[in-house]
Amino acid sequence: METIGDRLRHARLTAPSRGVAGRLDRVTQNDLAQIIGVQRQAIVRIEKGNNNTSSKNLVALAEFLKVNSVWLISGQGEMEGGSDVLAKEQGQQAASIPTSNDAQEDIISQVSIIHALTKQILENADKSRNNQRPFQSLALAASEYLSLLKEK
Repeated sequence: METIGDRLRHARLTAPSRGVAGRLDRVTQNDLAQIIGVQRQAIVRIEKGNNNTSSKNLVALAEFLKVNSVWLISGQGEMEGGSDVLAKEQGQQAASIPTSNDAQEDIISQVSIIHALTKQILENADKSRNNQRPFQSLALAASEYLSLLKEK
């Protein structure tokens, strides 16, 4: 599954197998819309890849659907289980590069998510305008930072 929309749709359609209950015997787009306080059409657009939403909303959807938010946002890791880095770290800022292996892996996961999201933004950017430069710089910086972290 290439896009956030593909992963969201898959998570929604397979939600009953994880014990997630919607209003019907399945989880609907309306159910997801109510979780984050938007209209159903916003969920339709996200699933079709025509609209992005905040990471806060994606984390809320991941929690409701009982999937790993890192997987939902970046496609990395397992759909179910694993450490949910975004949910644990939301609202916190890292002061320095941590030395423990678990913390190091969390940072690598977060930078990987930034890198993946930046690449997705670049793919969707309007090529006729010169609005890709900041994202190209961010993608390059994230890639270089990942290389440094993985060397340690």
